[in-house]
Amino acid sequence: QPEIKQDIGAVIDQFKLLRSQQRFSDNYGWLETNDKLVNELSLQCGNYIVLYPKLQDYGFKGSYSSLIRYVNKNREQKAAPVYRIETKPGEYAQVDFGYLGTIYDSESEKEIKAWVFVLVLCYSRHAYFEIVKNQDVDTWCKCHIHAFEFFNGVPRVIIPDNLKSGILKASYTDPLINRSYGDLANHYGFQVDPCIVGTPEHKGKVESGVKYVKNNFRPFRQYTDFSDANGQLQEWNRTVAQERIHGTTRTKPIELFETYEKSALRTVTPERFEIPVYKKLKVYRDIHIQFDYAYYSVPHELRGEYVIARKTSNQIAIFQNEVDLVAVHTAAARGKRQTNMNHYPPDEDNYMRNDTNYCLQQAGIIGKNT
Repeated sequence: QPEIKQDIGAVIDQFKLLRSQQRFSDNYGWLETNDKLVNELSLQCGNYIVLYPKLQDYGFKGSYSSLIRYVNKNREQKAAPVYRIETKPGEYAQVDFGYLGTIYDSESEKEIKAWVFVLVLCYSRHAYFEIVKNQDVDTWCKCHIHAFEFFNGVPRVIIPDNLKSGILKASYTDPLINRSYGDLANHYGFQVDPCIVGTPEHKGKVESGVKYVKNNFRPFRQYTDFSDANGQLQEWNRTVAQERIHGTTRTKPIELFETYEKSALRTVTPERFEIPVYKKLKVYRDIHIQFDYAYYSVPHELRGEYVIARKTSNQIAIFQNEVDLVAVHTAAARGKRQTNMNHYPPDEDNYMRNDTNYCLQQAGIIGKNT
């Protein structure tokens, strides 16, 4: 034991060493004493079931549980600290899907997978929830629209996960946003700021929101179909979720929203966004493209090339080089054609105009017996 007459710093250092060796069992102490060896072997083998007998070969006499407790404690101590970012009212929102099990679908008449869409306003923690049948781009955009109408406002920045409905290519510096989602952002005036891949802590508020639905709303509930499930979810949000005392803010989400955040959100654009579908299509020799089994003409110079077509419920726009608009048509029914005669070369344009009606008209000019 160190003597008190020694330098007090040396006494404290020796005391810390003795304390670290004595505060756990001999087996745990062996792991701490041989920390370097344990780390080296761990790097070679991430499977602790395999690592355990290897450590026994080096003299470890403890149980497998002792090894797991030591690894977990070390992992917590070595983990990088997390910086909590506080945001201004109306500035940020986080959005994600979470799997919710299966629900009966009245359309297909069978149980299908269900997901919950969650959009959380970062300041107040007020959230919009919706149970959906899939995670495609149409559903993704519709849920955003429903959320904006629910809040009667739009946050300035939305942080999504990197699912394909929102982000086609994840990148720290230059992510590629799904065109339909980009159009939605332009229409409502919000910025898309996807989180970095493999960093769920960058959207921790919506991660917590998804867990909250799973742990608080989902257990012991029965639904007749998706409509019933969403009805129960909205009632739960109104009476429970937004009225609870939030664990971080220590305030009801609805109170923070009504007092500070509601007025800070951007105004919702009066015209509801019509969700487009984009496709890359080849121009056939007859100067038409095929989109959903209907045909649309483009300028004859583009035959054989690929164009980008953007279709809504009542219109289709066609672009060259993704940005140059070359044709606009009214959406056609399956099997029908929309042809702009000006898209043909001048000589063929005259020929194409000489159809049956033209011939009858010319014959009538010559005489009634022609």
